[in-house]
Amino acid sequence: MEQPLPLITDDVTADEKVVEDCQNWLNSHPVWGQLPAEALKAIAQSFHCFVVEPQTLIYQEGQTPIGLYFLKSGTVEIFQRSQIGQLLIRYRNAGDLFGHTLIANAVAGTYQTSAIALAKSDIWFLPQAAFHRLIIEYPSIQQVIHSLLSQDLHEYATRIAWEQMRIQALQSYIQPVPSETSILGSSKAAQKLAQQINQAAAHLEPVVLQAQAGTGKTFLAGLIHSRSELASQPFAEMDCANLLRAEDGRLDTDALFGRGGQQLGILELLERGTLLLDNVQVLSQGDAYGGKLRSRLIHYLKTGLILPNRGIVGKINPAPQAPQPIKSSVRLILASPKKLELADINAITIKVFTLPQRQADIPDFARYFLNQFCRQQNRPLLGTSKE
Repeated sequence: MEQPLPLITDDVTADEKVVEDCQNWLNSHPVWGQLPAEALKAIAQSFHCFVVEPQTLIYQEGQTPIGLYFLKSGTVEIFQRSQIGQLLIRYRNAGDLFGHTLIANAVAGTYQTSAIALAKSDIWFLPQAAFHRLIIEYPSIQQVIHSLLSQDLHEYATRIAWEQMRIQALQSYIQPVPSETSILGSSKAAQKLAQQINQAAAHLEPVVLQAQAGTGKTFLAGLIHSRSELASQPFAEMDCANLLRAEDGRLDTDALFGRGGQQLGILELLERGTLLLDNVQVLSQGDAYGGKLRSRLIHYLKTGLILPNRGIVGKINPAPQAPQPIKSSVRLILASPKKLELADINAITIKVFTLPQRQADIPDFARYFLNQFCRQQNRPLLGTSKE
């Protein structure tokens, strides 16, 4: 997209009925309704109306603003690219203004965020020239917009501060998305695996990888993530076998679920995206406490709500009240060397065979790694002995 929407080439519509409907709608709005009737009519006469389908980019970071956007209906996400994926700044809903900061402040520059429609949306667009003409004629318009600006700037600063903390906390968990996009091998097992990967990528249900160590779990989970609609979000991995244990032997799951008022867990920090939980069977092992951990994981899979660990009062005493559940939209890929049963969970299960179980694919693996070695060493490509 070379420039922000809409790609207008004509004048605004002078249809009196459309203008009247627009004016009435603005008059019923809690903020815009504070303006005098003549100002509302002037705004309504200056709007360009257009409709966008879901997943349509309205403007992007780096583009020069050409006007202001007023959302009549639908939902728009304002986001910013970051080191670990796409950062949600906020959602815009019916009645909200967006894309207005620079123009309203009369500041030259480019967008620092992007806007994308999440649902079919009706948008009223006010060109920059029309806006400047209106605020000269009706100064009260500028007053309303400035009151909205202070709230927006505070929210933006809060989100940027959160992102800086988030990047630091997630640094050891974030994984690169695979550069190779295909499954090696042509055996029936390899073909079935490729089909299952595509199936998992096309949906957002939880995925269970029944896989031994060394079978490429991180690569497969990254492949699912990169082909899914979450590809612009972070991809992270946590090995449950590396979770610490408390003095009484219990598994310390603060890094996963968080602890009320004291520590944020990875599910809350990620917000969205994909999390590979390796060796997830560790959460079910041992005493009754393991069963509670498993039930909390299943609760998250069912509801999208994290149940953080209770806060600690003093040194060892748990807080009397459980912390409030926290909403998260992170998709889970659970990996275990053994079959994993998840009661009442609609999960996609993928059994990954080891290389000795896929002997027909060994020549393909050999050629791939030999070619990789030759490229890294800047040497002519070599063939295997059977070639």
